[in-house]
Amino acid sequence: MQKKTKNYYYGILAEYIACIILFLKGYNIVTRRYKNPLGEIDIIASKGDNLVFFEVKARKKFDESMIVLSHRQKIRIESAAKLFIMQKKRYEGFNLRFDLIIFDGWRPRHLKNMW
Repeated sequence: MQKKTKNYYYGILAEYIACIILFLKGYNIVTRRYKNPLGEIDIIASKGDNLVFFEVKARKKFDESMIVLSHRQKIRIESAAKLFIMQKKRYEGFNLRFDLIIFDGWRPRHLKNMW
């Protein structure tokens, strides 16, 4: 299997595992792999009155995961989140948060309020 294809499937599996972990932590998974013209969000989940937008990064080393989320990507995720809220009025009163889930090999780390 080519490296690019292998990395793609590793990322998809990491998102799926992240959803399971979030569910076990009490989050309600609203949607996965949300796309609109402004950007893409890996996972959107709610917990209480919080609506959380998750970016999932799967890399072999933790340090590599931390540097792959650029300022431009953050802006695209925020823009996509704003459009999501505009389209889904039921989430208008929720507190918004942007979290990162990093897989260091197969060990997940949930980092809250990353930006």
